[in-house]
Amino acid sequence: VPIDLSSSSASSSTGEPGPTADYVDVFVTCVTSTDSVFFRFVDYDAQYNLLLEDMAAFYNGPRGATAAIRCAVEVGEGKLYAALHEGRWLRAQAVALHDEGQRVECYFVDDGITSFLTPGALLELDEAFTSLAYQAMPCQLDGLAEYADCDGVADIVSDVLLGKSLVAEIINIEEPMSVVMHDTWGADDVDLNAVIFQRLTGPKLPEKGCVGRCHLSHIRGDGLICIQMCGPGLKVLNKFMSAVNEYCKDASEPVDRPEFGKVYACRYRADLVFYRAVLASPDPLPSGEFKMQYIDFGNEDHAYLSELRNVDILGDFLVRLPYQALLCRLRNLSPEDGFRWSDRTSTAFLDIVGPDNPELLIRVTDPATENQPAVVELFKRHPETRRLTCINLELSRVAP
Repeated sequence: VPIDLSSSSASSSTGEPGPTADYVDVFVTCVTSTDSVFFRFVDYDAQYNLLLEDMAAFYNGPRGATAAIRCAVEVGEGKLYAALHEGRWLRAQAVALHDEGQRVECYFVDDGITSFLTPGALLELDEAFTSLAYQAMPCQLDGLAEYADCDGVADIVSDVLLGKSLVAEIINIEEPMSVVMHDTWGADDVDLNAVIFQRLTGPKLPEKGCVGRCHLSHIRGDGLICIQMCGPGLKVLNKFMSAVNEYCKDASEPVDRPEFGKVYACRYRADLVFYRAVLASPDPLPSGEFKMQYIDFGNEDHAYLSELRNVDILGDFLVRLPYQALLCRLRNLSPEDGFRWSDRTSTAFLDIVGPDNPELLIRVTDPATENQPAVVELFKRHPETRRLTCINLELSRVAP
């Protein structure tokens, strides 16, 4: 019988999970994305482990040899089978038939795992093993479902959650169940949804030799550049900064005592738009201005306290979102390569990139080290011909 989440209490006779508390101990059994996480309630470990022991004794013994399916595999929720999977006898449903019935897509109802087996691998499930309710509970991570299709999301979520005993804070028990996972094994209560958010939205250059998508955000006078990687972090930033600007335009409370390291919204004088920034130095300049670093672009500028806005009232989102600017060095265009960067080079760079800051391709030739930024090549695709232009090569031809 599928689990009835509306049940107000757990059935001691069936072992049916029925959470009544906001926080429950769980064991994460399967992860495919932020909107597809499966867990078991730890409270029913004893009953589930007894089921596994009894099934192993049954199907590894003489009675198991006679449990071969005596009819065609039935697809759907109404029929359970026993299947040996990774050394354990588990309960499985046949979800679909493939390759003219030569392969069966199976859903393991106590783990949430889906796998392909041959029809002969499915044995009739003895009635003695049908009374325990399905133990796999599907859920999504609260606030993270919209990132389900991001590149690398399965690896990140699996690394943080899979195979771990955690505490699930149930935000919404209605389907789809929404939870916040907590790691309470250490001295602190760690919000794992926040950890996953950090890793998903943190900008990351592609691996050496691989290509990614980015935008140019700043050119330094020494030829080092800052880029923003296209991905969930930049998408989230752009989505919320328009709302931040609306708030900042109406906010009149001044910043009296600026804190070094704190994230503010700072008005950029060139376009009068507010961006995230931190103090580059705790001490004011003789003019009374402070040197500010725009953390999502990499550039610095001066600002009076009247040009800063506290955004604490908007929540900790602006602080938690990782800085989006990444410092890089252009391959073959550094002093070590015998190249002398100049203002003319910077101007030529901007001319090649073109207006409206289009999306560029980036390839890492040397990964970043502790003391040196990554060495990269940038490419621009012509919007009509789709031909790629190597920006590094074009800049190497510019006279200093």
